[in-house]
This record gives sequence, structure tokens and C-alpha cells, in this order.
Amino acid sequence: GLPPRLLPLGEVVARLPLEPLLGRAAVLGALLGAAQATTAALVAAGGRSPIVQQGRGDRRAMDRLREFCDWSDAIAIAKALIFWEEQRAESGEAAANAWANKRLLSIAQLRSLSRAKARLLRAMRRAGLTTLSGVGSDAAEVLAAKPSPEAADMGASPLPLEVSSEQGSALSDDDSGDEGTDGSGDEDAQITELE
Repeated sequence: GLPPRLLPLGEVVARLPLEPLLGRAAVLGALLGAAQATTAALVAAGGRSPIVQQGRGDRRAMDRLREFCDWSDAIAIAKALIFWEEQRAESGEAAANAWANKRLLSIAQLRSLSRAKARLLRAMRRAGLTTLSGVGSDAAEVLAAKPSPEAADMGASPLPLEVSSEQGSALSDDDSGDEGTDGSGDEDAQITELE
């Protein structure tokens, strides 16, 4: 018989540094024109929480987070991340950090989540799911395309992406060494296509 082939959706999902189910969520978010919100939710659900608790039983930080969403911690963290990034873009780093401190959110962890979100948006852009600005969607055209000839060569390989061991995971929440990175730096070397 014929060798196994990936469908267009499988080809796109295989280009993302995510598990297939999460990759499909990223594709759906791009199709709906909500790439920013989707990536924020994905990194918030998979990363460490930015909530700073002062001691055992301290509920102040959780109460502050509930201002964003009272039914899901991950959605609340995603909304807080998006708002912090918007504050940083509009009012500067100091204003954004003052906002985070007032809500008992870890600035270092927000930076880490922001970097992971930026890396995921870049991976989505390389897969053809988003435009350069991360807003809008080219996903429908990508998924409507015929499978590429290379798809048959990929066989059943789950990911045509590789992360070099010295660079760590493409969605790492490790905050070591790049304290000042804001997610706009050149981190494209972290995800390389296999030849």
C-alpha cells in the first residue's frame, strides 16, 4: 500500500513545539484570529504560576488573580500576562512592574511566560499560522493547501522540529541567565528544522 501521509493539519501541528492536542488548540486559536490569547493560555497552563504568596494560607495573591477570572487559574494567569505585556508596551517596564507588584505577581515569572509566548508565536508564524504581527490568521490557507511531497517522506514522525540540548526546551519556563530578555530578542536559534 501507500506509505503513511500527514494531512495538512498534521503537517502544521508537527511544526509546532507542542503535543499534538495542544498543537491543535494553537491551530484553532489561529483560525479564530486569537493567536495572542491562545498562546498566552497555553504557556500559562503549562508554566509555573507567577503568583507570589507571602506565607502559608495567604490568599491575597489568589484574590487579586480572581479579578481576571474567577473560574480558571490558567485563564486568569493568561489574562494577567496579556495585560502586563500591554502595560509594558504602552507605559514602559517600570509601570508594568509596579502593576504586577500591586497584584502580587512575580515579575521574573511574567517575563519567563512572555518569552515562552513569544517563542510559540514565532513557531506558529513559521508554520504559517499567523502573520508577522501575530494578529490575524493565514491558518485557513495553510490548512487548505495540499499535502507537500515531503509529508510522505516524514512518515509517522511526530515532530519535524528539534531543540538543541544546550539551548533547552522551546517552551522552557527556566528563567536562568536572560533576566533582561523581553521576548523580542533573537531566539530563533532555539527551534531548528530537521533536514
